[in-house]
Amino acid sequence: MDSGTVPVAAGMRVLAEIASCLSGAGDLHEIAGAVLAAATSVAGAEAGALSVADKATDELVLERVSGPRSAELTGLRVPMSAGVRGAVFASGAERVLRDVRESAEGGGPLLMRRETHSLVALPLLGASGEPLGVLEVADRRPAPAEPEAVMLLRMVAAVGALLLEPALGQRLVRAETVTASIADAHTDIKLMMARVLSSADALEGAIESHLAAAERWADRARADHPDVADEMVEEIEEVSGQAQHFVATARRRAQYVHHRCEHFAWCVRGSWPRPNLTDSDIAEIAREAADVLAPMAQARRVSLEVHERSAVVAQADGAQLFNAFYELLHNATRHTDPGGRVWVAVDRAGEGRYSVEVGDTGHGIADHVRHRIFGSTPLDPWSDSLRLGTKLVAGVVRAHFGTIQLDTEIGHGTVVRLFLPLSPREQE
Repeated sequence: MDSGTVPVAAGMRVLAEIASCLSGAGDLHEIAGAVLAAATSVAGAEAGALSVADKATDELVLERVSGPRSAELTGLRVPMSAGVRGAVFASGAERVLRDVRESAEGGGPLLMRRETHSLVALPLLGASGEPLGVLEVADRRPAPAEPEAVMLLRMVAAVGALLLEPALGQRLVRAETVTASIADAHTDIKLMMARVLSSADALEGAIESHLAAAERWADRARADHPDVADEMVEEIEEVSGQAQHFVATARRRAQYVHHRCEHFAWCVRGSWPRPNLTDSDIAEIAREAADVLAPMAQARRVSLEVHERSAVVAQADGAQLFNAFYELLHNATRHTDPGGRVWVAVDRAGEGRYSVEVGDTGHGIADHVRHRIFGSTPLDPWSDSLRLGTKLVAGVVRAHFGTIQLDTEIGHGTVVRLFLPLSPREQE
């Protein structure tokens, strides 16, 4: 067959595939899913991805992914210049690889855990010819790279880009509006926290000054009153230690507030930054989150417990994990009646992984809500009733290459389990 033409029947099949997949699709994420479903269907591919450009950060966001790695890859961001995907976006020209192992650029293996054989990557071009993103299909067989399949994929990409462009612009406007509001709130919070921190610094300085004065007085009085002098110095040293602990806690929690605002902004944009991985004591992060919520739990007469079933030190972004644990514990406490229990438990999960379990004896979650709570759908803050916090948790877990398990029963409570690798870098 002539690789430059498509039979009428095949073209009609593509249009039918797109129309079928688009039934009910509304926002950008749904349209992207429909376009990707049509692409993998007409090509008979095992996996695929549709990425859109975030030109503010020079990254491509994996808006929708199908195949064995869809849960962990959806929403992740990759450099705009990386691999086959980046080459297609930059050049606006498709790439057809019948064996990705022969390509120095790679790209296909990202979509599949098993060996990828063929890969077709096509640019998504707007009405003015400006690249909006990239459409990819991959397979262990050479089927998607056949000429007829490539021509059908060109049709899907062309129609898909026309549908995606207005939805992408609409999301951008909405995201910029909400992100700007969050940025304003962030600035206000920083100003308020600066006052708290300066007061804490002043208190620390005053305590240190009084301690030095007390030590000088004790040196002079020790000959006549050694016991009194030593007791006074000991008490002032204890107060000084408490003040230093207070200042350190205030500084750390000010940073948590700062990162929380940043993370909410990422949630609105429907993507997530790469975590800043350092060796982290997971139970200590859980204790910190529980400590912040302790006054709320006490006021509601809810028991808030932290269990370290196994000591776990893992490569993690401490600020991201703190916000995820805080959100889960906050939700659990809010939906637990007086006299109930809320707990967080850290344990090893075997094979280089660990688990964090957050449970409660609260109200439980209805079926029509539970399937959407930790989904990868980017949040539309104007029409989506889901709280930002659940998106934050999902973003943190995906960024750490983890998974979420949710068990709930109406009237009996909910248990959320996060399974995370000890070394997320090994999963990349």
